[in-house]
Amino acid sequence: MDAFVCSFLDDMGAAFSMADIIICRAGATTIAEITAIGIPAILIPYPHAADNHQYWNAMELVSNGGGYLLQQLDLTPEKIIELITDILDNKEKYDRMRVFSKGMGIPKAASNVVDNICRLIGLKGAQFALIVG
Repeated sequence: MDAFVCSFLDDMGAAFSMADIIICRAGATTIAEITAIGIPAILIPYPHAADNHQYWNAMELVSNGGGYLLQQLDLTPEKIIELITDILDNKEKYDRMRVFSKGMGIPKAASNVVDNICRLIGLKGAQFALIVG
């Protein structure tokens, strides 16, 4: 099995698009990136996150069939191997998890937010550009 492990990436979209499975924390942006691409995930919520929000983020994806939740206290190499094997050794399950993950994504979310803001302030047909630096 090929693997790529790192502590930080600038281009998550590129990395995620090459992955068969993601093992990561469960921040909101990470969940959004996972669901935009539709990749099964093993989510390990940061246990000290405010109001346990990473746990609740993870539960949204997990309860919709797009991944597994693994609490930090339960994190062992054996458990990771068990979950990876469960996902990758069953093509039907893997494909189903991809579909469920992708189904949670909200394409054009930023455009929708801007459209709603423009509507609320009375602008019609406003044009905008998202600038990524």
